[in-house]
Order: sequence, then C-alpha cells, then structure tokens
Amino acid sequence: MFMRYRDITLDSTIGRWLPDTWSKNAQFSKITFRQLMSHTSGIRGSSTSWASLKDAAGKAPDADKSRTYSNINLALFRAILPKMNNLSLYNTYQEGNATDFERWMSERYIMIVQDNIFKKIGLDNRACVSIPGKTMDMFNEAPSALKFATTGDWTNSCGGGGFYLTTRDLSKFIVYLVNTEDFLKANEKTMMETEMIGWWSNFSVKNGTAYGHDGALYSDADGSGDRSAGDPGLQTIILKFPNKVELVMTVNSLGSDWRNLYSIAKEAYNNAWDK
Repeated sequence: MFMRYRDITLDSTIGRWLPDTWSKNAQFSKITFRQLMSHTSGIRGSSTSWASLKDAAGKAPDADKSRTYSNINLALFRAILPKMNNLSLYNTYQEGNATDFERWMSERYIMIVQDNIFKKIGLDNRACVSIPGKTMDMFNEAPSALKFATTGDWTNSCGGGGFYLTTRDLSKFIVYLVNTEDFLKANEKTMMETEMIGWWSNFSVKNGTAYGHDGALYSDADGSGDRSAGDPGLQTIILKFPNKVELVMTVNSLGSDWRNLYSIAKEAYNNAWDK
C-alpha cells in the first residue's frame, strides 16, 4: 500500500517529505524508505520525541548501515505521512506555532493509520491513548513487591510503538495482513519476507520459515536508569508461521529478565505437530 502511494518506491529518499522547517543533514535526506523500514539507515536511538527526531535529522547517519533496530526509523513516519497525505493542509499548519504544528502532525499521523489500517479490520478509535474500558497496566512479578505502571499519552511520541492495542486487536491485524490483500499485494508480502521489511526476525520451524516482530516496554520504578528486577513492564510478539498459522502473545508483566518469546513460540509450534 505504501509503495503505491504517490508513486513512491522503496528506494525513494525521505528528504523531500520531512518538514521544511527542519534542519536536515544532506546524508540524512538521502536515506531511503527501504532503509527506514529495514532498519539499515544508520540511524541510532530509541527516543521518539519530536526533539529526538529533529536532532537525528540534523546529523549524518552512522556510516555502519548494518541492520540495527532503532525506533526513530519508524517514528519518522509521524513527520512524513502528514505532508505526503495532504500537502495543502500541511502547508497551512506549518505556518503556525511550532508546538501546534507538531501536535497536528502527530494527530494527523494517527488519523492516517486509523483510516488505512485499523478501520479496515473493524477497529474504531485505536490511537495512542488508552482504550476506554480496557485495562492497560504493566506489572512486575513475584518475589518482588507488586508494582504497576501505566504508559500514558503517547500522541506526541508514537511511531515504533505507542498505539494502544489489545491482544485481539493484534490478532486481527496479523490475520488480515497475512491472509488478505487489503493492505499489501501478494508480491509485496513476499518482498517483506525476502528483504525483512517490517519483520524483525525469521527462523526455521517444521515445514518452513517463521517471521516475527516483537516489542517490549518497562517502567524504571527504582530509578536505576535501566531495567532491573521489580520493574513493571510488558512484552509482545506477532508471528507468521507456515501452513496459515499466525500467533500473537502479550504478557503484561516482567520478572527478573526479558523472556525469549521467539523460543517459546517456536517450541510450541514445532511440538504441536503429530509425531
């Protein structure tokens, strides 16, 4: 879907679609959409605030273009899609206050994702704030004293995370992505796999290859500056197995270390076959 939008290809560069008011490094502007979506842009960093995005755009990306996950690669679409979607409206808001302009871009980005993804699979009002009536808390595990945390409003930092989705929501998404052409054509889904665009990991399983993407979040409850035992958190994973098997796992707690959800899923899938 993205590649068909305004005749943009994966090898188109991102510079012309970034906000005109940003100071942009010449090498940064030459980053391609393929590099963003495969995490081979040379961008490093996890913070997705507007200040972090603008700071990254003003610097040359790392010369090492090896595949290295960075949330900034995905969060940049918050700055790109509003201009791409409606240039006239974008120009109008760009002339206003910088803070208001950034808030508009955030809200416009969320609207674009809502209209082009979530509404197509029957999910209304999925954004970067908690879903009314749904519990969206993170917890820790025993033997630590029970703690919990909420993730708050991610509107101005979404992209590479930040959308509030239930396990059922994620399940609907992966089923539609894999089994329909509502989002991507068959050849585009094949390209996702061969070039690892959108997927983060692939691994051999019985009768073929599985593809997945995982995510994790925690709250630094003890102020240590890093994840440690007792911090509340969550882990998620979305997987495409052979033989029309899709899997989503979400765990809204953390123990003494991150779980290896890939290994858990692989073992369950391989052991599910009749001997």
